[in-house]
Order: sequence, then structure tokens, then C-alpha cells
Amino acid sequence: MEVGVREILRYLRMREEEADGGLLTKLRGLTEELAGMIRPKAVFHRCGCRVDETEVRFMDCRIRSLHLARHLKGCRELYLFAATLGPGPDRLAARYRVTDRAGMVMVQAAATAMIERFCGEEQAKLAAACREEGLYVKPRFSPGYGDCSLDCQKEFFRRLDITRRIGVSLTEGKMMTPTKSVTAWIGITERDDCYAGKCGRCPNGDCEFREEIE
Repeated sequence: MEVGVREILRYLRMREEEADGGLLTKLRGLTEELAGMIRPKAVFHRCGCRVDETEVRFMDCRIRSLHLARHLKGCRELYLFAATLGPGPDRLAARYRVTDRAGMVMVQAAATAMIERFCGEEQAKLAAACREEGLYVKPRFSPGYGDCSLDCQKEFFRRLDITRRIGVSLTEGKMMTPTKSVTAWIGITERDDCYAGKCGRCPNGDCEFREEIE
């Protein structure tokens, strides 16, 4: 899994032309160190769903969220998805927290870029499988986004057995450890007007789910 400097700088809220040679050299070194510590894992489950105006139902679960319902409108199936980079990024960030705060921030940004890239790669595999059925997958939508409560995290852990299968735990505050972990719904749709991977050809530049276009 390769992540470019430009991708990491985006999470540092910097443009490539704003970064001097010393910073770029340090960032590349930290990224190489981090790459040797990650242990990416993912798990998913496909199931049917029913989407109303303000509610999404799947299995025996009901999620009340206007934003999630809008995002999954028209979907009859979805994937429950979870992924992690493992504890390595947290350990490396903790080490730099003591000696180099700037280095810690860079590690966090690089790890964020890596988990996003890994999720994208795993989602591309799901998309390829769906395309064989004439279907498309929508961009990921995670608990905590918009009006979708973090309480929904519990459903992912219960349905996917996340702790046992990929080693991620849920705190009392509904946060995940290791921190570079993701849970998300991925809608499956018959329509090709909005799906993961289409953003480069889509004219809607203001879409909240628009992927970063290189």
C-alpha cells in the first residue's frame, strides 16, 4: 500500500509547494517507518436493507438518520464494513509525542492517509464483485457523520464481531482503539449516477462525499 506525499500533506492542510525540502524528507522517512508497523485488516458483511425518508433498516436493526437515509436512498442492499491499520500507528505517535510533537502530527496525518487508502482498496474489491452483478457501490458513510449517532458503532461490533476478527475495541465513549480504524455503511445500488470511483467524471464538485481527485 503506497501513499504519496501529496496525499499526506492534504491531511496536514498543506500544499506541496508550501513544504520545504527538509519537511518532505522528514515526512518520507516517517512514512517509511510507519509503513513497516501497520497491519491492515478488514471485515465486511452484505445484507438487505430498507431505506425510508429518515430511517435505514437492515437485519433486525433500525437506524434513524436523515443523512444516512439520504445517502442510501434507492439501495436495497448494503455492506457493513470495518477496517484497521492495527496498533502500530498509535505506538509510533506515542513515541514521537514525547520527543517530537511535529513528528507526531506527521505520523497521524500519514496514518490517516493510509487507512483511507486501505479502505479505498478494499472497497474497490467490493465494487468489482458488485459490477459482475450489474451493481455499483456508493461512497462510505460512517457513524458520527451528520446526524448519524456514534451509538451506531455498537451495531457494527455486534454484527461483524470486530474485536475478535480484526482486533479493534470500542470504548465507553464509542471511540475505536486502535484509533486508525474505520466502520462504515457502503450502499449497493442499481443506479450509476453516484457511486464510488465516479467522482472524476462527476460535475458535482460540491458533493460532500466527493473523493479527492489527483
